Amino acid sequence: MNIYHLLVWINYISEIILVQIWMLVTFESSKMAWANFLERWKMPIIFISMSCSPYVNLSFENYLFHNHSATALLLLYRNDKSVIIGRNQNPWLEVNLKYLDERGICLVRRYSGGGTVFHDLGNTNYCLMTSRTRFDRKMTLKMVTNALALAGKQVSGSAFKISKDRAYQHGTMLLNTDLVFLESLLKTPKTIVNAKGVPSVRSIVGNLGLNHEDFCHYLCQAFEDTYGLGQQVSVHYVLEEEISFVDEVQKCIQEMKKWSWIYGQTPEFTNHLSYTFDWGHVNVHIVCKRGLFSHIYLENGRRYIPHEIRCLLHTMQVLPDSKQMSIQFLEWLAESI
Repeated sequence: MNIYHLLVWINYISEIILVQIWMLVTFESSKMAWANFLERWKMPIIFISMSCSPYVNLSFENYLFHNHSATALLLLYRNDKSVIIGRNQNPWLEVNLKYLDERGICLVRRYSGGGTVFHDLGNTNYCLMTSRTRFDRKMTLKMVTNALALAGKQVSGSAFKISKDRAYQHGTMLLNTDLVFLESLLKTPKTIVNAKGVPSVRSIVGNLGLNHEDFCHYLCQAFEDTYGLGQQVSVHYVLEEEISFVDEVQKCIQEMKKWSWIYGQTPEFTNHLSYTFDWGHVNVHIVCKRGLFSHIYLENGRRYIPHEIRCLLHTMQVLPDSKQMSIQFLEWLAESI
């Protein structure tokens, strides 16, 4: 063994010792430990989250992205039933919100772009982080396909995010997910027109039939083959308590749960409602900005803003002959909205 290889080996051993010391610190000092660890760790590393909360895992992903110094980092996790939309997507366009609400499924808007995905415990998620200069989407996809080849399978879908000096690509892997539930949640309503933002590309999906542990094993092996440079890559299982204890992660969790982020981030769109009553046909166009009503247009072209409509509904006198029609219209409008 020459001097160069000896120094590399000593550096590797010292990094392993550093990890073991880090793992022994108490929760009280874990905030500083996380920051110091991520800043000092330069070699490829793998984290497997033991949390099943989409808020915790996506916040942890965001925290690692902004703080890691590793040449390459792989994060693996699973979430409880949830729907994850892209940063610039429209939840009213992408998700059956009524079905989602009735079943108590949480809706989460992530920080990266891309389309809408359904998560459950039959779905394993991965995120590969590198420096911007080393970021290569084809290499990431090749790593995933290599992992699937080890298992005799093939399929994947992903999205990415790039900042000034960092980048990541993450994706979902349908292993044994509830495809019927997925289809019901992600049915696209037909009423929205003139929507800005990024629509999802609908595709036929299927399960791989692998279990979570096997897929993680194959992907970790493919990651090590791609980025390990012949060295064994450290794998760390992280508890939810360790993750959520970090202030930056906790702040991100709270931000992702806010209505202003989930719905208020939605690009402007127009919702077209149409219905034929016994007494005639009605067309209504509702313009929404940041998730709130901006203007409402009726079929005759007259423009109403929310304040005017509110005043109209509180002050209008309904003739006996038209009272039932007005009630039908307002009930339909309330239910449709």
